[in-house]
Amino acid sequence: MGSILIDLDLIDEDGYNPFESIMSNTEKLSLNGSLSFSKSIVEDTVMYLERKLQDLSEANDGKSKVLYSRVFEAVCSFTKSAEIGSTESYDVAIAGLNSVITAIRELDHGSIEEINRNFDILSPKAYLLDKGKTEASIEELNMAAMITVTNFGLIHPAPWVSTMLGLKAQGNLCTEIWDIEFIFHVSKANSHKPLMFLNEFIEILNKIDGVTVILDDIKIGSLVAKMKAIFEDAKSKEEVKELIEVSKKFAQGKLEKDFVENENTKAQTEKIEVEKEILRDQLKKETSIESDYKRALEIQSQEEDLKKKKIENFRSELQAFKEARDTYKEMLSDGFISNGDFEILIKGIPFLQIKNGSIVASESIDVIDKM
Repeated sequence: MGSILIDLDLIDEDGYNPFESIMSNTEKLSLNGSLSFSKSIVEDTVMYLERKLQDLSEANDGKSKVLYSRVFEAVCSFTKSAEIGSTESYDVAIAGLNSVITAIRELDHGSIEEINRNFDILSPKAYLLDKGKTEASIEELNMAAMITVTNFGLIHPAPWVSTMLGLKAQGNLCTEIWDIEFIFHVSKANSHKPLMFLNEFIEILNKIDGVTVILDDIKIGSLVAKMKAIFEDAKSKEEVKELIEVSKKFAQGKLEKDFVENENTKAQTEKIEVEKEILRDQLKKETSIESDYKRALEIQSQEEDLKKKKIENFRSELQAFKEARDTYKEMLSDGFISNGDFEILIKGIPFLQIKNGSIVASESIDVIDKM
């Protein structure tokens, strides 16, 4: 049985209470031990948004009415997307609600045009309508939420996001953009694992100073994901090239069963596995728990202390990334060989194709870079 389609024009109708929906999901995840962070964080977020929407609804000026409409639209889109029921969808929804708070605060003195422009980027409903959809499944709404939260955070970042991703002057130093496309030959029912790998791929590349990867589009059926890798300088591009080329070679070695023979000791292999699990946990928390926790602290007026901690953490993360680079290559190569038949196109050129458990001939990253 397929998913029930949601009429996007009715997603923010008056009969739907987004805050009851998200709190209901919070209780369910809390009861089964799957809640990623304290309920108080969600409660603070919900309280702020409820009060802000109430204030906007009581104002009589045109700008407040527009802001109310766009905020309510985005809030409903995010909370509805969490009804897919997974922890991942819930975390994305909470990140979305906190992004709405960021937008509200930054648009207090903005024009109606600025309000619409920002919420066209942030709202999952607006994203889907722009793609020509008038109806969507909850799964499609959840994918749209992942895309809009990522893109809003990168294009219009909060201060700590700007620091974490190394964005300077909102892209003014950009020297090159690559289009990257992933095509997974899987059914809709088996798309969860590739989606997790896509998130891991984006997060690892975004760890490199001077690199920003933006998820551009996702289509389901066979899972097709399009993204843009933005490089601020030649050095950051070379680091990405080296990372993904070596990861491909690692994957090829594993598929040819040579990798284990090249390992020095069993202890080293076990150490790599432990490091991969730790890094995966860090990457997951970076986009969900950490951002939401920081927002909660900001609501409690501890912004200055937070900035100091972020600077210290950023310095530590830069050093940790240098030390963890080999492990990231391992993580990517694992993803390359564990998602069945799929392919990666960079700048429209096949970089990696896996078919029936073997790597099909494809171009090296240096050749692609020169095209």
